[in-house]
Amino acid sequence: MSTDNEVARAVRDLVLAGDRYRGAVGRSAGLGASGVSTLALLFLEGPATPGAIARHLGITTASATQLLDRLEAAGHVRRRPNPADRRSCLLELEPVGRRYVAATYDDFAERIGRAVAGRSHAEMAAVAGFLRAASSILAGPGAVAG
Repeated sequence: MSTDNEVARAVRDLVLAGDRYRGAVGRSAGLGASGVSTLALLFLEGPATPGAIARHLGITTASATQLLDRLEAAGHVRRRPNPADRRSCLLELEPVGRRYVAATYDDFAERIGRAVAGRSHAEMAAVAGFLRAASSILAGPGAVAG
């Protein structure tokens, strides 16, 4: 197997492992992958409009509204008026949602820390650069083959 194929397979394996991890942590809180991604977005970026959440997830605004209704009913998020646009609202994490995401990130960081252990700063800088580049290329224009 060529090095390029080996790297592509390793990235694919990492993406699939990430999907399985997100699914497992989501199930532990009664959430699907979109719910977990939404809570993570709000945790990392702060309050967001339903439209911004829909764009982030690649879903319709109607689907985002249904998702946000479920997250709000479960006590993870709350809607508040959008001071920049009175026709819109902002979604923000409630304390229970913030605790859930913080605990998930702590667990994730601990697991990644085990993979990083014993590697040099230079190695990790190279890996981080590669992962950022791969993420950008995978998510960029023309992401869907056809």
